[in-house]
Amino acid sequence: LGNQGDVHRRAGRPEEALACLRECQAISQDIGQMETLALSLANQAVVLERPLRRYVEALGLIEEAYGIASRAGLARLAQQFLPQLATLQVVVANQSDRLTHESG
Repeated sequence: LGNQGDVHRRAGRPEEALACLRECQAISQDIGQMETLALSLANQAVVLERPLRRYVEALGLIEEAYGIASRAGLARLAQQFLPQLATLQVVVANQSDRLTHESG
């Protein structure tokens, strides 16, 4: 399902990609496969960030993926999420600042 999600993402079908990745997330959660769970969340964040520009949602998912990987002792995986996490934190902060300035 994760690979199918990636195929859909690369083909420009983000909603189909998210559907596959959410199903992968649910299955991984049910069977306690923390690495696959974290990866499915991170991949959903990629889809939400790039083609869909839903940055706040993407940030929440990458934060969740990072937390799961860290708690599961998957330090290398958690570190792989840090660049995307940092980027999304900046993007979301900039959006918030822009909205504050526009309304004030």
